Amino acid sequence: MFTQQIGEFLPVNRNNRSDREFFHFTFEAIKKHKTMGRMKTMQHVLFLLPVFLLSSCFTNRIAYKQMESIRRGMSAEEVIAILGEPSYRSFNDKGEMLEFREAEYGTSKVVKVWFVDEKAVEMKSYLDRYDNGCTDRKKAGEDDEKEGEKKSSGKSGKAKVRLTTDGKHVLQTGSIIVTPDGKHETVVMDAGGVIITASGKHIHVVP
Repeated sequence: MFTQQIGEFLPVNRNNRSDREFFHFTFEAIKKHKTMGRMKTMQHVLFLLPVFLLSSCFTNRIAYKQMESIRRGMSAEEVIAILGEPSYRSFNDKGEMLEFREAEYGTSKVVKVWFVDEKAVEMKSYLDRYDNGCTDRKKAGEDDEKEGEKKSSGKSGKAKVRLTTDGKHVLQTGSIIVTPDGKHETVVMDAGGVIITASGKHIHVVP
């Protein structure tokens, strides 16, 4: 009988005790080597699994220099080229909003960019500390719904003005204004010269 060890064929006499012991030792060594190989493979899988799950929660890093590069009038393609692929997208008959998230759980840097007529008109960045476990955005949706109800009910009560990075004064979303015909309207977006209200009106402001 022949057995193979490290690439060589060796004769084995089953009637010889030393040959039987050698054959048994060789077989056990090969078996142990295969078992250890499978254990190492399993250890590698268990080590990489949480790394993979953690990396799947992240999208892309957002630096201040990237946000500083965003300008009014940019197209969605230009904004995406700077900030990376958006995590979420919303739109209606008034415009479009792209949401860029640094991560999908825990404390995450978030950048929202609004577009009207396919041009960037507003940007907002903040830290989101809501832990959604990479799966559930129900709480965020409920918060947005409550905020929308508050705005539509007119609880803000007055117009709020903020200063943009290019030195312009614009109305904040949710501000209540009185139109020239005497009606109270909720501001959805101030595009710097054109105010869009919740009822869909476009009010042109003369500087």
